[in-house]
Amino acid sequence: MDNHQPATKADLDALKGEILGAMRAILHETETKLLRAFFQYQEHAEIKFRKLTADVSNVNAAADLRINNLEQRVVDIEKRLLMGGDPQ
Repeated sequence: MDNHQPATKADLDALKGEILGAMRAILHETETKLLRAFFQYQEHAEIKFRKLTADVSNVNAAADLRINNLEQRVVDIEKRLLMGGDPQ
């Protein structure tokens, strides 16, 4: 296109095509970056969730052991009381 001539419809259509092509490329690049960022976030979140699950599991196991120990002690005390044994 000569700068001294008015733009034709074909010139405007060509420019429109170039602009749309550039916008599509930018949009595609942006979408790719966003998907990568979300994927990385998801990976980190999954690792944190697994750690949290393991921590809760350990707390539950420890609590179960303590409760079982207490239950056994109560049973032993009840046996002594019912059997008339001395309360040592």
